[in-house]
Amino acid sequence: MTTELVPGVRIEISDIKTASLTTATKVLVFGIKTTGSLAVNTPTRVFSPDQGIEFAGRGSQAAQMLQGVFAEYRDADVTVVLMAAPAGVVATGTLTYSGTATTATPILLQIEDQIVIVPISLGDVAATIAASANTALAAARYADLHVTSGVAVAVQTLTARSIGAHGNQIKFRVLQNTPGVTVTPVAMTGGTLDPDLSSAIAVIGGERYKYWVLPDTASANLTAAITELDDRWTKERQVDGHAIAAKRDTVGNLATLGLGLDSKHVTIFGDPSVPANPWTWAARVAGLRASVANPKFTLYNIDIRTLLAPDETLYLASADQQTLLAAGIATFRFVNGRARVQRFATVYKDNGLGQPSDVFYDAETKLTASEIRQLQILVLQPQIGKTLVNDVGAAQYDISTAANIIDVEGIRQILIAQNTETFQPQAWTDNAAYFEEQLQVVRSGQNEVTIVCSPPITGTNYVNNGTIEVVFSFNAG
Repeated sequence: MTTELVPGVRIEISDIKTASLTTATKVLVFGIKTTGSLAVNTPTRVFSPDQGIEFAGRGSQAAQMLQGVFAEYRDADVTVVLMAAPAGVVATGTLTYSGTATTATPILLQIEDQIVIVPISLGDVAATIAASANTALAAARYADLHVTSGVAVAVQTLTARSIGAHGNQIKFRVLQNTPGVTVTPVAMTGGTLDPDLSSAIAVIGGERYKYWVLPDTASANLTAAITELDDRWTKERQVDGHAIAAKRDTVGNLATLGLGLDSKHVTIFGDPSVPANPWTWAARVAGLRASVANPKFTLYNIDIRTLLAPDETLYLASADQQTLLAAGIATFRFVNGRARVQRFATVYKDNGLGQPSDVFYDAETKLTASEIRQLQILVLQPQIGKTLVNDVGAAQYDISTAANIIDVEGIRQILIAQNTETFQPQAWTDNAAYFEEQLQVVRSGQNEVTIVCSPPITGTNYVNNGTIEVVFSFNAG
């Protein structure tokens, strides 16, 4: 084993064998701006949805994401990195009106998760109705939508506020028509190219963000996030992080997406029918997850308060949910018109040896493991500047000296106390007596100890059948 020269606590979490673990609080949002005062690729803390609008532009992707986080967790600690739209094509969709109204029944449109009321008068013709729909959508209450509206004769065109393939994900439909009139919707399409997430990631430095909210599921952007998070997970950096993204697509396409990925650091929520824009699903889930202090607890029984369910007829069948979850795509369930997280799956497939594994299939497992590691670092950090000896009790030390030395049993007792007093009460571990019995701390160098849970501590929630190795380096001397 190579001796570490830089003093510090380095904890590597192994997935070589089966185990169960979890983490959570600073939220990092990546999103496209339209206007706004904040420059792209400039990490900046945001304290309210209104500030998000100021920074990124009303109705922008980034502003919608920030609104989503704060809607679920008003006190969230949020940092945003704004991105420029790609140099592609903007997505558009149309509503074509025909016929003449035979009653004054209003038309109801659902655009994203908002209901737009189009007033109708008896005898209105198609062009008049299209103009009324365009005027209705121009109202201030719809300014936070990610579309703008235009009209030509009897055709209303909806245009995404920013260029990019993400605009194809915007959903709209006719909820209620008026007698005598036909409304023909054509879904959003034509948006091309994706923002450059790698450039945005490059500016975030070494700060630890527990949750990342991604703008899309573009292949290059997922690769950039996974590459960075893999590096952050290592014992050399150990600043962790978990990315949340979302996509609207068919069950088959979503399953193909999930099966093509393998990472414990990414969760992708997928559904064909949830009305809101997918990047806001990810943001709302991130806000809710950050609001739940214990990373081991699931979100199964908690409403995502601001995320509306689709019509009941559009709920996924159990077999489709099974298909998505088997592919590593996280799913929603719907209760009383609201969405809940059914399972916070990751796209993790294989362990470090390339063997099939479900160790980190549930995001809560990784999130708890990450939180445990951070607290172990915190409790061991004050010992780094001390002198390492084999046995404190083997010699008489004066008070000032005794306060500045540590031995392997002292380190062991610190970890045992932390497990008993902190981890077990949070339900992160159990069987504290067995943990104490099996925990090994050995001196592996002049100024270094290795802490090994080996043989595997099978009686705990934290390490069911795996090995945790901690290399604890002291100051040289």
